Amino acid sequence: MTQTVLLSIDALRADRLSASHFSQCWKLFEEEFCIFRNAYSHGTATPLAFPGLITGRTPKGDGSLEKDAITLAEMHEGKSLARINNPHLNADRGYNRGFTEFKDAEGQGGAVQRLKEKLGNSETLRRTYHRVRRVLPNEVIAADLPYTPAERISEWVVDALSDHPDFLWAHYMDPHTPHTRDTITDRELTAPHEKDYQTLTDRFHDGTATEKELGILRDLYDAHIRYLDRHLSRALTAMQSHNWWEEALVIIVGDHGEAFGEHGQMAHEWDGDPIDEIVRTPLAVKFPGNTDTSKRRDHLVAHRDIHAEVAAHTNTTLANTGRSLRDDSPRLIVSKSNSAIRVTTEDGWLIRRRDKSEDTNGTVTKEMRDTATAESFPRVPLLSGDVVGENADDTVEDRLEALGYR
Repeated sequence: MTQTVLLSIDALRADRLSASHFSQCWKLFEEEFCIFRNAYSHGTATPLAFPGLITGRTPKGDGSLEKDAITLAEMHEGKSLARINNPHLNADRGYNRGFTEFKDAEGQGGAVQRLKEKLGNSETLRRTYHRVRRVLPNEVIAADLPYTPAERISEWVVDALSDHPDFLWAHYMDPHTPHTRDTITDRELTAPHEKDYQTLTDRFHDGTATEKELGILRDLYDAHIRYLDRHLSRALTAMQSHNWWEEALVIIVGDHGEAFGEHGQMAHEWDGDPIDEIVRTPLAVKFPGNTDTSKRRDHLVAHRDIHAEVAAHTNTTLANTGRSLRDDSPRLIVSKSNSAIRVTTEDGWLIRRRDKSEDTNGTVTKEMRDTATAESFPRVPLLSGDVVGENADDTVEDRLEALGYR
């Protein structure tokens, strides 16, 4: 039996994978995991990032997984279980392929969530949703949290281990917005009034938060991470108790990061430039046999290399995929939003935009330019069905307001 565990974390910045943020997990990370400090995602938001991780391909079209690509679950012959906590990672896009059991987040069929989906990303309707939510009874709100918090995801992981899956994938939404007393369930913060949480979230996603408000948002973000740490530690400790742990491949990775005003961006824009704060992500890997423990790797790696690593672990033959994570040879890494394509190397990066403009840093080669030109711009829709960033004439102000989670 070949065991692979993928624990993905939404909106976790690379600089938050530290002893101060993950105090309970850190001892285990240092003893058994190799930390890759220059790992890059292939997209600026969840449905733009995950095709590279799950299939080794950059996002195309509406973000659906390409039908001829082999998914991580399809590499495993035995039972594969998933608990997916983000509505963008759905069966319609192919994310259920290869799974024996594919579970969505709790509460997504509830009244509040149905209302939110209907309202989509309209500013007026979105604010109406939040007014309605405030007057609902607490028991209704509790059944309709915007995502399943880490405590319950880890409970599912611990229970799922008893089924002895070959592949287990759990997606943690902490520390993604919205920040509420419902999602930081241990109430550790002396936080603003409930209505102020939503005001902060709105201004964050509208790109209008002040420096003072960004400071509060960072504190809320970090509180979510500390809450996540406690429950992630519980899941990892449970895994260690199983006799397959020694030979398992365990991957902990962020799908994308979060910006707090860097380069004029806030949150993670679906049509902004793929800046480091958003596409550079945390990555910690426990290799079979506990090799490469107590090490830090600084060479450039891509999420598609995780796909290649799982293929090697399961003896799956792939064509045109990534490299072993421990292979430190030079790479060209493609990261996309709906309106920009970035190519990153050890020596520099190039960003090509829909409006024909570009930006560069460091050494830019012909191969980087050719790669950026050959890649297509995706058209990944929001939950409302709208596609932001496909209009090359969008202004900077338009791009600041065009976010996938409202």
